[in-house]
Amino acid sequence: MKKTSYVPIHPQVCAFHLRNREASRQLSVTWSGIQLPCCKNPVYLGMTQDPGLTDKAHIEKTKAKVSTRNNIVSKLINTKWGASPKTLHSMALALCFSTVEYACPAWE
Repeated sequence: MKKTSYVPIHPQVCAFHLRNREASRQLSVTWSGIQLPCCKNPVYLGMTQDPGLTDKAHIEKTKAKVSTRNNIVSKLINTKWGASPKTLHSMALALCFSTVEYACPAWE
C-alpha cells in the first residue's frame, strides 16, 4: 500500500479568542518538521479574519475597496459625455454593492 502525504501550499496558524489578550498569543506549531508561520489576519474564502472575532480587519479592507470603486463611478458622473443614469446605477450595483454584500451573513 502506498503512503500518501499532504503538503499544504501556504500553511499558517492563527489563534482566535474572545479575550484580546489571549488572541494575540503566538503559537508554535510544526508540521513535518517545518515551523508554520503565525498569521494575525488570515484570509479564508475572501473574508479577512481577526483574532478577536470582531471582523474589523475585513470591514476596513472592504471600506477601502468600495471607496476606490466609488471614485471610479464618480469620475464617470462628472464627465461631459457621461453615462446614462441607468448605466451608472448598474455600474454602482455591480462594482460596489456586490463587494459590500459579500459575506454579510457571516457578520451577524
